[in-house]
Amino acid sequence: MVVSRLLIALVGALPATVLGSFAIGVVYGGIRMLATAEPGGLLLATWGLLGIIGVAGLWLAAISGPGSIVASLLIGCGLAAEAVLVYLAITNAASVASFRLHGLEAAYAVLLTLPFLVGAAYIWHALVRERRTSGDGQAV
Repeated sequence: MVVSRLLIALVGALPATVLGSFAIGVVYGGIRMLATAEPGGLLLATWGLLGIIGVAGLWLAAISGPGSIVASLLIGCGLAAEAVLVYLAITNAASVASFRLHGLEAAYAVLLTLPFLVGAAYIWHALVRERRTSGDGQAV
């Protein structure tokens, strides 16, 4: 249990915290756009808030350990926000003829991929655990 919490924190929550700092900037920009009556402000603010909620979910998962349904719901919000970033990174990489990751590009790819994979695995584990618990009344 301690190892899973440590892995969730190091591989999922810490990189997600860096993305969360970007999300804070997106929320700030979205609120400024709303203040000037620009239509895209609500979308940006919502996207940033989903990302911040996802970061909180990964930290809750690191604290509570595997199988928390509340953490899974929060992580699901973060996955919805991060899916946009992963999609943009993949389509940007696909448009470049030679795909080579160097330096900051490789760090950005890892920064995007690790929290997404940890979050998806955590949600999968929590759903399987909940299904097994509700099926026979005993936890796995």
